[in-house]
Amino acid sequence: MAAGPPFFSISDIAKSFHHKRVLKSISFQLNPGDRTVLIGPNGVGKTTLLKILAGIMRPDKGTGSLQNLPMFTDDARHRKNLILWAHQSLFYPAFTAMENLKFFFELRNDAVSTKQIDDEFVKYDLHRHKSEPVRIYSAGMLQRLTMIKLSLSSWDLALMDEPTSALDISGLKQLDQLIDTWSNEGKSILFSTHDIQWAEKHSDRVIGICNGKVELDKPKPNLNDLTTFLESNS
Repeated sequence: MAAGPPFFSISDIAKSFHHKRVLKSISFQLNPGDRTVLIGPNGVGKTTLLKILAGIMRPDKGTGSLQNLPMFTDDARHRKNLILWAHQSLFYPAFTAMENLKFFFELRNDAVSTKQIDDEFVKYDLHRHKSEPVRIYSAGMLQRLTMIKLSLSSWDLALMDEPTSALDISGLKQLDQLIDTWSNEGKSILFSTHDIQWAEKHSDRVIGICNGKVELDKPKPNLNDLTTFLESNS
């Protein structure tokens, strides 16, 4: 029996800024339940790639698909199946935390009740701040609010840019639990991080980018794999 199309696939993704080619030809595939860390030296284009995959910007060239739906076109149906955890908060500063979440779930057509949101606010110790505008939130509070957003949303692929940033020990433990839960549910995660020890713990594959291309693609990476790649390309 012939194999079906991959869960997620991109081919020959390229992107330039100010006539400088950042991404030259990025190609790889992901399977359901994959936990893949994206590594590379600063400025290599990891955030750019995640933004392209999330639909925030278009590639100069290249193709992609998610669950057999086309990406990088005017057809946005695939976006229902993915979610972005950006390095910078994507919440509306003047909205309260509750308003932000309700608006987000409404846009995605996710049926999430007020009680479900309230329960998550308690779980992540944000219940006393749910009616405050997020402009007064600390970076760590915004990260926990993002965890609530991903916990209650329906998605199959999460794109995460530095998810451990600004999290305290308690927040990191909660994130660890979420990563394990999502993986057990068959959800795929593609994340970038500078915390290579955390990456080793939570990834079953590494994709290393340098010189605008994928120069490392290895399953079950260990700390030495990650360190060697980064040191040799710094």
